[in-house]
Amino acid sequence: MASKDYTSITLPYFDRFTLGSTDVLQQIELPTIDCMCTVQFITNEGKMTHTGTDGGAIGSSYMTIPAAGGGWEFAHRPGDNALTAASIYVASATDSTVCEVSFTAMNDEQGD
Repeated sequence: MASKDYTSITLPYFDRFTLGSTDVLQQIELPTIDCMCTVQFITNEGKMTHTGTDGGAIGSSYMTIPAAGGGWEFAHRPGDNALTAASIYVASATDSTVCEVSFTAMNDEQGD
């Protein structure tokens, strides 16, 4: 499975893809610019983690995101420090789960 590379996108940017087998990680390479990121699952519950290997099995450190529940939004500021993750990983809780990601500009309050 090839990672999803969003490092060189222009904002706003939206994508949707189908995850294959249950608990198999799909790497999402985050943009190199400050932005708000949203990850949501449409057809089934999904999982997200900050560690793993593309195509590998999900470990025990993850969060569950319900299907069609609005997803999870976070501020991504790669220039802030070396501790900012360059990638996240998603996996489906059920085979053939649709995942949507969006990357949008931060407003003044989100950038603080």
